[in-house]
Amino acid sequence: MATNEDVTTSTFVPPYNLTFGVFMSSLDRMAGDEALPSVIDRSYLHWMPGTVQSNYLSLFRKTGLIDSNDVPTQLLHDIVYNQDARPIVVERLVREHYAPVLDLGPYATAQQLLDTWRESFGQSGETRRKAIRFFMQAAKFAGITVSKNWERNADKISRQAAPSRPRRSRAPRVPKQASAPESTSRPTETVILAEGAGKLSLGVEIDPLKLTEEDRKFVFGIIDSIHSYREAHPGNEPDVTSRETDSDTD
Repeated sequence: MATNEDVTTSTFVPPYNLTFGVFMSSLDRMAGDEALPSVIDRSYLHWMPGTVQSNYLSLFRKTGLIDSNDVPTQLLHDIVYNQDARPIVVERLVREHYAPVLDLGPYATAQQLLDTWRESFGQSGETRRKAIRFFMQAAKFAGITVSKNWERNADKISRQAAPSRPRRSRAPRVPKQASAPESTSRPTETVILAEGAGKLSLGVEIDPLKLTEEDRKFVFGIIDSIHSYREAHPGNEPDVTSRETDSDTD
């Protein structure tokens, strides 16, 4: 197994495209195998999205869980197969790699955390917000006491770290105009029967453009019959209003 001397000593970059929950669940997944693989590479992390794999491998290299050749170290073996040791190992890693912010003390303000984070790790905006969330969850898991101001202002830290989003301009509301009710009137012809038996009304609801030759003969034949009957009985003219339109109350 590799020792800590084999670990890459380049500058630590706090994980941001990886949640602490995913980190812990990956340990459980590894523990399901009898032994760790010869190397921790992308093919072994096939269940993770590509961008998360990159952040994950970077975290393992920077914290000494794998060496520069991606070979698992004794530290990774301990944190995978000894669940009781996990808080101890996580505490060691947090105190070692997040020392600049922990050194701010138990009364540091949220703004001090943001400023020190940017100065120490070069992260800002959304990246810093995600990285701080990982750090806070790891510290809590390890039982490390952080500033009460950070816990109390967690929402404020997230808002300040997250980039502001421009407000979308709203188009002026246009009052809805009541749509005009559809006309329900229809042409009607009424004939007063000569012998006083009553009257006959004919309502027409047709599309003349769709009439077949047979339909045209039938429809206009009825209309012609009404006109002929009225001409033969000129004294039985109906009221003018009854001949124009008749409201459809169906």
